Amino acid sequence: MRSSLERAAIVGSEAAAAATPVFGTVARVDRDAAAQLDGYRRGRAEGHRDGLNEGRALAQQAVIDAVSQLRTAAAALEQRQQDSVGQVAELATRLALELAEAIVGGDLALLETGEDVIVRALGLRRQGEEVRIRVHPDHPALQDQSPRPGVEIMADVELGPNQVIADIGEGIADLSIDAAIARVREALR
Repeated sequence: MRSSLERAAIVGSEAAAAATPVFGTVARVDRDAAAQLDGYRRGRAEGHRDGLNEGRALAQQAVIDAVSQLRTAAAALEQRQQDSVGQVAELATRLALELAEAIVGGDLALLETGEDVIVRALGLRRQGEEVRIRVHPDHPALQDQSPRPGVEIMADVELGPNQVIADIGEGIADLSIDAAIARVREALR
């Protein structure tokens, strides 16, 4: 019979012999698991990096698109502003002409001929009233020598270059442009 020490040595060596394939398998499994884990880590890192790069590219494109849209909106706003300024300028010009025509009592083209004075004076008289128009000696109305029934145009050296006085029936009207402008200013107050 074998002693317990011998038996223990046999059992130990049999256990060691039996354990060697198991430890070898465990070591192989550990190496395979480590390689697999390393592959997962590398794959995860590559995926993270690729996703990060793709996210950056998408964000950069979004910024480029937003800037482009802002530029388009700014250009449209500038065009609308220019259109508005143009419309205001047209309106201001039209209103200025209307105001000037209201001041002189008719078409601005008549100013050069002096015809404006006659038109304004005739517009103020009643049917059948005589009109005497007094103007500065250099006024263009004196150049109009065509006779008009009930209208007399005469030079008055006491009047300034822009003064025009009309004696209509029993009244007197100041048809000067300066007087018309003063009336407009008074009306606007």
